[in-house]
Amino acid sequence: MHKDGRVEACSKDSVVAIKKWHDETNRFLPNGTILMQSSTAHSLPYPAYLYGKGTWAAIDILFFMPDIPITFMGELDGQVYKVGQQQTVFQHDQADLAKAPNELKRTNSQIMRALQDGAAKASSSEVGSEATDTSLSVPAEERRGLPKVRSGLNIANIYTEAKAGPIQQREQKFVQELEADRGFDLSQVNTHYQHRRALRREKMVLRYGQLIMLTARDSERKFISDCLVYARYSLMETAIIATNLSDQNRRFFLDLSQLLPVYQKAYSTNTVVMIKNIISDDRDPEYFFLREFIELNTPRVLPAYHSLMISVTICEDDQFIFKKCLTNSIERTKRNLLAHKSIETE
Repeated sequence: MHKDGRVEACSKDSVVAIKKWHDETNRFLPNGTILMQSSTAHSLPYPAYLYGKGTWAAIDILFFMPDIPITFMGELDGQVYKVGQQQTVFQHDQADLAKAPNELKRTNSQIMRALQDGAAKASSSEVGSEATDTSLSVPAEERRGLPKVRSGLNIANIYTEAKAGPIQQREQKFVQELEADRGFDLSQVNTHYQHRRALRREKMVLRYGQLIMLTARDSERKFISDCLVYARYSLMETAIIATNLSDQNRRFFLDLSQLLPVYQKAYSTNTVVMIKNIISDDRDPEYFFLREFIELNTPRVLPAYHSLMISVTICEDDQFIFKKCLTNSIERTKRNLLAHKSIETE
């Protein structure tokens, strides 16, 4: 992204880049370090401008990864441009806007610009034309002190520009191009923020769990480069998260082999785990033996820029749950045999 707001077309990188970024960031940090991660920066636009339809996936990564998430005012409302704050209507965007008399400067807010204009008019009426020309030739950044403003100064045009000006018109066009009828409605993105924040607050593993990078594979066991899969691991609960970073639906299989050596340090392969889809599945939880679940070959489907989260909870020694898990495992084996499917993982 250039200083004037142009986004240069570049080759799409794989999700490995996110893993490398995380590893490089944490390589030299001491144990127990707490990091805060923002969705954007003061000098950059809101996430909606940066990611477009990918905003929803970016929110998921922000709240599900280990760092403490930070958001900006206006971001939660689905705003695209920062009007009246740090200027983010870049030169690239300004070239397409109609030049208005009260158009924003890069270094001044709208209110300060209006105050300066009012001060200039007051000086023009009270001082001679020669003095007025001299005062206006000095850049606003070099003037000292607060300008004198007439008490009757009307700044209603500021509100008008923020609500119906060329910047707002451009933002409305941007929102329409996201196809709200397909679920990419920026006016409703605040609901997504609230849900992910509540989920992070509810699930301790999302705040303190160890990060373990996993893999999404296709039916030929090939790596899918635009599906980010990782686990947040703790002794009693693990959250397995997959996020589709493409604009197409993705069908994939979870490769959880990296979890097996981690679990084997604390549990046997016959340990019973409760499996529950956290985000969108209202079905009752299922019970598996630990190794059976990790080697499970179940296809998953994710729409564009959507995520899934699977909760893996260790079940304590409970004979009832153990018998239920054993019965379910036998039933799954029978179904696979009747369907002529592989039973290597049963």
